Amino acid sequence: MPVSKSFFKQHIRDIFTRKWDETWKSWQQCSHTKSFLSSVTYQNSKFTSTLSRTTLKNVVGIITGHCQLNKHMTNLKIIADSTCRFCGEAEETGIHIVNDCPGTYRERHEAFELCPNKPAITKITKFVQCKRIKRALLQGNNT
Repeated sequence: MPVSKSFFKQHIRDIFTRKWDETWKSWQQCSHTKSFLSSVTYQNSKFTSTLSRTTLKNVVGIITGHCQLNKHMTNLKIIADSTCRFCGEAEETGIHIVNDCPGTYRERHEAFELCPNKPAITKITKFVQCKRIKRALLQGNNT
């Protein structure tokens, strides 16, 4: 019995995804991003391809830390203070506002705790789509 074309496509996709994941895990860089996405999955790639440009920009910004967050703006010498605008207790990084910040608890609760079985990328997307977070990412320190 012949093997279907879709079988081959899936098999090739699996091989490349596995190789991509091995490469990703072997890199020493990208620790901020790896704290959110520890492995490469086809589902994450497929999901992100459905996002609007603005939402994708915000998701990538939070995951990489390269956006209007105070820590990144301080690294670029655009502002002098990297303190979190939401809580005033720590440096404002993507890791902090998504995982630890008391000032973003409500948004974190809505995105993460109300959807426990969703993939991390889906939860982060829901988080950045919250009105206050979206405004902070678009306006920077002027919120």
